[in-house]
Amino acid sequence: MRIKKVGIFYLREIKYLLRDNSLRISFLTPILITALSLWTGGGKRLIFGFNIFHILIMILLVDAEIYTNQFSSIKEEFRIYLLFPFSRLSLIISKNLFSLSFVLLQFIIISSGLLVLGLFEIRIFVKAIIYFVLTFPLLMGFGNLISIYFPRGFIEDRKRQPFFSSFFLPVLSLIISSILYMIFSIVNSMINNPYKLFLIFPFVILSLGIYYSLLKCSVDLVWKRRFYILNRL
Repeated sequence: MRIKKVGIFYLREIKYLLRDNSLRISFLTPILITALSLWTGGGKRLIFGFNIFHILIMILLVDAEIYTNQFSSIKEEFRIYLLFPFSRLSLIISKNLFSLSFVLLQFIIISSGLLVLGLFEIRIFVKAIIYFVLTFPLLMGFGNLISIYFPRGFIEDRKRQPFFSSFFLPVLSLIISSILYMIFSIVNSMINNPYKLFLIFPFVILSLGIYYSLLKCSVDLVWKRRFYILNRL
């Protein structure tokens, strides 16, 4: 039953993406930046020595508005949610899945392009995937809280956002989430074993555990601050 509710919310997000110009621009921005970098670099290497790992970090920063502003697209629907019972957990999970799909599809498109051009580095790609698996659950968890404490409209009547909520908090979340990857890298470098990549699993479990804890907090907070969120959207 919950899966069905999540699916309904998720399909609404997809339909919104297809008809909203600002989200389409956000989706194309990292792809266009990468294409421009390739063109100016002569097709042999990405400008400034970028690789697939740096591109992933760029995508996460460019898409910060997506996973730190989860309720921006439901201003009218949010009024309905206040009048009728709804599953807040299903709503937040569906928006997290949309953010995950949004970022992952961008990364797949760019990675595929680099593979076709012969610029695909398997070693760096594996490193980027590990970073993504460790990082994005935390970004979504922190993003949910940022969305609740600093909600902002996305379509109409958009208000000027303070530097703290629009830039500093997403960057801070990215830095905090990188700690797990740094610890993993240090431990990984100290062990000379072909199965050392399995060391990632405890860190992934820890990352998902933190996400789950933040998700449970967000479910309660979104109801307590529902009128504040609606007023800011």
